[in-house]
Amino acid sequence: MPRNRLDRSVGARLRRLRIILTLTFTATLAAGLVILAAVAIGTDSRSRRQALDAEMSKRVEASSRLIYYSARGRLRLDGLRDDDATTGSPEIRVLREAADGRFEEVFRGRGPHLPLTAGSIVEAARRAIRSESAVRTEATDRAGADVVLIATPFYDDTTGRAAGAVVSATATAESVDDHRSLVVAMVIGCAGLLALAGGAGWVLAGRSLRPAAAGLAQQEALLADAAHELRNPIASVQSILEGAELDPESRERAIRVALESTRQMGRTVDVLLKRGRVEAGAEGIRRVPLRLDQIVADLLAESASAEPEPVVSLSMEPTVVDGDPDLLRIAVRNLLDNAIRHGRAQGEGARVEVAVGPDGVEVADRGPGPPPVTTAGFHRFRDATPGGTGLGLSIAAWVADAHGGELTLEPRPGGGTVARLRLAASG
Repeated sequence: MPRNRLDRSVGARLRRLRIILTLTFTATLAAGLVILAAVAIGTDSRSRRQALDAEMSKRVEASSRLIYYSARGRLRLDGLRDDDATTGSPEIRVLREAADGRFEEVFRGRGPHLPLTAGSIVEAARRAIRSESAVRTEATDRAGADVVLIATPFYDDTTGRAAGAVVSATATAESVDDHRSLVVAMVIGCAGLLALAGGAGWVLAGRSLRPAAAGLAQQEALLADAAHELRNPIASVQSILEGAELDPESRERAIRVALESTRQMGRTVDVLLKRGRVEAGAEGIRRVPLRLDQIVADLLAESASAEPEPVVSLSMEPTVVDGDPDLLRIAVRNLLDNAIRHGRAQGEGARVEVAVGPDGVEVADRGPGPPPVTTAGFHRFRDATPGGTGLGLSIAAWVADAHGGELTLEPRPGGGTVARLRLAASG
């Protein structure tokens, strides 16, 4: 899979996961906020009702204690006229029941008065007298507004019977408006909090998925690298073995070549796995002193069996570097293979010049030549030369970077490419 398609595949899956995580987080928070808001709104409604009922009950009880009868049996309301319990809102009214069952309003407190209907006041007083306890009723006044009435009976001291009732009344519009304002504030606040939480969840999900994105990209890149690196050796071994099956005399050579190819594949798999572990931070680079010129000589000896045999000009001097032998062999082999396979003029065999010195390894060929590029510019599956995928150069660039050096490709004067693998100085 090409790198850009690989990145899009990984990115699409992670975006879906990020959206799911954000929605799950937001939905969970929304459920919690709905429950919390419902509890808060219900608690506020009950608290307001209880507070209002408590105030009204206190007023009617205080007013009823101020009502008494004289020795001649006359109803005395003197104490009500100047008492705070009968002033303001909730308002206080006193109704006396006549012998014929009719009710007469005998007192009305000071302050604003509601346009109460006579029927609602009488009904509250009658219920209080019949039950001989405080009663609460809800009604509407003449203006159509909702009101609450609480009535409690008062008694004739001479007969001991309920003689009437004290009624407290108040409008609920103000309390309802305050409660509605709370509900609106809760809705707006919860919506704003959800919006902030959704944004925060999106950011946090993105940050938490970064390691997973890197790991998934590395995993898919490792699989892609392995598939690419092993495809050609496997095809070569298969071709050699099929030829040996037809020509028994070539079996010994086929076995040697197949064995060396499998060893190479094993080394390649080890390098790819090590690259994945190093990039994941699970392992470091093993550095030991080694002769870079000997590694190059061994690899050139292996490439001499190529058909047709390449023309190689070699210039080497003893060079000691600190590095991982397996990784450096893979990097140099990739440079040589790239030059031998693709670095040739049309209609000619491969002509490669290799130089080894304190600056590292330089491999020059006579191919078409790529544009200038440095280690940071190499990517998997970037076309480096006609017919190539660029993966080998990507691995070589990674090895150079892991050793504190760099890989560069530059046009060669007269046509071709110069690949320079520079490593950090030894010791």
